[in-house]
Amino acid sequence: MSRATAATLRRRLFTIPGRLVHTARRLHLRLPQNWPWADAFLTALTRINALPMRS
Repeated sequence: MSRATAATLRRRLFTIPGRLVHTARRLHLRLPQNWPWADAFLTALTRINALPMRS
């Protein structure tokens, strides 16, 4: 896997063409099905959520 620069991350991941939706008192992120970096973003989000909470 290659390294990404800050500009690449900002352009590909942080400018997400999605929307936050409230459903059953929960937040859901809806991403377009044809967004090329959807899998990478969801993998990163899953890994971040798996990190233990620090107090």
